[in-house]
Amino acid sequence: MRNLTYLILVCLCCACVGCKKYLEAKPDEALTLLSDNLEAVQLLLDNTTVMNTQYPAANLLASDDVQISDETWQNLYQRSIVSANAYIWETDLYNASDNNDWSLPYVTVFYANLALESLDAGNNALRPASEKTNMRGQALFFRAFAYYQLLQQFARAYNPQTANTDLGIVLRPTASIGDASQRATVAACYEQLRRDFEEAAALLNVSQIYKTRPNKGAAFAMLAKVYLLMNRFAEASAAVETALQLDGALMDYNEITDINTNPFERFNEEVLFHASLINITGVIYPNVAASLDLYRLYTANDLRKELFFNYKDEADIEFKGSYVGGGLNAQFGGISNNELYLLAAECAIRTGQFEKGMNWLNHLLRRRYVQGTFEPLMIRDPKEALETILIERRKELPFRNIRWADRKRLLFEPGWNVNIMRTVAGRNFTLNMEEDYLFEIPRKVIDLGGIEDNK
Repeated sequence: MRNLTYLILVCLCCACVGCKKYLEAKPDEALTLLSDNLEAVQLLLDNTTVMNTQYPAANLLASDDVQISDETWQNLYQRSIVSANAYIWETDLYNASDNNDWSLPYVTVFYANLALESLDAGNNALRPASEKTNMRGQALFFRAFAYYQLLQQFARAYNPQTANTDLGIVLRPTASIGDASQRATVAACYEQLRRDFEEAAALLNVSQIYKTRPNKGAAFAMLAKVYLLMNRFAEASAAVETALQLDGALMDYNEITDINTNPFERFNEEVLFHASLINITGVIYPNVAASLDLYRLYTANDLRKELFFNYKDEADIEFKGSYVGGGLNAQFGGISNNELYLLAAECAIRTGQFEKGMNWLNHLLRRRYVQGTFEPLMIRDPKEALETILIERRKELPFRNIRWADRKRLLFEPGWNVNIMRTVAGRNFTLNMEEDYLFEIPRKVIDLGGIEDNK
């Protein structure tokens, strides 16, 4: 299966750049449809290396949740140009390797499309229909999940005024590596996400035997996240509440006794769907530390302060709170219920349901502070309530690829569209407004494929 993944990556990269000599070659037999073999389709979808660990990571390093010392950055520049340049918002990120934030999610898309076409081609008459239905839901989810991650890094934020003309990403509707590559509009991309997650939510099982397989709640959660980015808050609220009704489990951080390295277990009860970000060098301590302004958001009675961080000095703050768990050099990129409670709270506030929004928020926070010290919040002022929830999103969900998407979607809201500035090796760098919230597409794709870049 690993050799198949490599072959697919090569073929996809060449297809994306219109490389004729590869497209004229005969397809390998390994790439033929898996019709009449449901076990093989499920094995394809259970390839966790492809389906669960290949989601864009550079935006984490570009966010304001991290800091890198000059010495570390200089060392990082020699070992990982992607990590070093992402931190200072440079444009040359993905030209040293074909395994990058653009290409790897498209391998996931290929696997998902291959599974979908295999399910459509085979009759599988001897198998329960529910198995085929569940697999189709998984494939739709994985395809849309990969598209969602790509959009956060390579497309503009959704703006109803410009979404029909803004360039999104390449949507690949089939497993054919010979399909021409053309960027769809942002509007078309988000409509594709909405359709795929909506259908997946209707097809998936309520529970799965592995958390690396998406379930019904995960699909509703992603549907809510899509609606949130589209500013369709009532629909986002309905979707996220459905997800929480299916499984709203939360950990009480007061019950976690081991506050040393990796205090959170992999596949813990809050995780709906397990995934991780691409394991580039710079996303793991000591190559990257938490920013001081993030650390200062936590009060002394906030349990997250010790569970998430190991403070050494102002420039050396280790993040240890990943839901990936111990033993893996990666950051969490999946879906967990703590994010959903904050999403539900935000949508309630944005639709004028202040008591409901505060109830969602308090339900989470009382499990995050030292027992007996938390006073439930009841904020009536819309601006203050929203600000409180957005700050809690930052505090609760650090070192995922969420902060970048949050800053990006808030570009259009007064008070949140502020620049980020950094000084590295005596040089000043600034992340400006919307134009700089776009990553460049790899040069090979642009030069040979003819699709338009972001800069």
